[in-house]
Amino acid sequence: MDRKLNRALAKSFEGIDVQKRVDRLADWQTRAANSSPVDYDHVDTVNDFYDVSTELARWGWHESFHFAPMKKGESLNDAIVRHERFMMDKLQLDSTKTVLDVGCGIGGPMRHVARTTGARVLGININEHQIEVGQELNQKAKLDHLTEFSRCDFMDMSVLQPNSYDAVYAIESTAHAPDKVGAYDQIFRVLKPGAYFWGQETILTDKFSAENAEHQRVKDRLMSTMALYEIGSISEVKTALEKVGFTVSECEDLGRLDPDSVPWYMPLTGKGQFFHASRTSPVRRAYTLMTLRVAEAFRIVPKGTAAATKLTAAVADASIEGGRAGIFSVLGCFLAQKPEIA
Repeated sequence: MDRKLNRALAKSFEGIDVQKRVDRLADWQTRAANSSPVDYDHVDTVNDFYDVSTELARWGWHESFHFAPMKKGESLNDAIVRHERFMMDKLQLDSTKTVLDVGCGIGGPMRHVARTTGARVLGININEHQIEVGQELNQKAKLDHLTEFSRCDFMDMSVLQPNSYDAVYAIESTAHAPDKVGAYDQIFRVLKPGAYFWGQETILTDKFSAENAEHQRVKDRLMSTMALYEIGSISEVKTALEKVGFTVSECEDLGRLDPDSVPWYMPLTGKGQFFHASRTSPVRRAYTLMTLRVAEAFRIVPKGTAAATKLTAAVADASIEGGRAGIFSVLGCFLAQKPEIA
């Protein structure tokens, strides 16, 4: 039984009816599977999802809650660091820039950007717990003079001034947008003319067929477990960006394999170079669930903790299934520019 994880979960769940949050998410998943269009409350659903999953994600994924293209023999952490530096290069970041991190989680990328480039970074997030954790980590890293959080929904960034940011990035966050065009339009508004927006989206690959019942089942499972309103193709992402006025120079699935890479979902499988080494592997997920059931029985963690753990494990299982089927990727990456004003 891991005492550190137990303490983190007990602290994060303080004052929260965990079982009620899990039940609400289960209700969302039922509605997602049985209604069209889906009855989706973006703010409430995403808040529930991250209230119950953040500390578990932190346990397995450390501070940057996203995937990255991976090379053979490379650790997940090294791949994430390399990928974030790739993003910084694309955005041409330096100490003169003010940057917006859209849907910033607990601020892993934010701290990396500030530490590496000296840029000032504002992270926006709707989840209070993630903001509290992020602020503590920023202070601990002595980066709070360069980093800041704001509780803000990326579907309504009216609290931010237009034409005010030198660069924006969104890493797997706008996947939760109930309206992709609406989210991108908000980002377009706050960017300075000529500035760049780099993003990473969950996407359906070219192999996906809406007429294939098995493909549709996997897609529905991904949407319900991950609390996503919709999953589109990389071409649909590009179309949405262009619709709000962006000029898109790069837009591709970086999860496509080459001879030197491994599938993006491999850290979740515990196979190959990740054999039993990762907290995200099936063996470690099962062990964590077992120990948390014991902790819950002894009231070390609140009621509902084991159910929350099972819910987050379902996200991993769905991701593996979608990745193995070749129809789903979390690495739909793009670089878009707001045109200069003539």
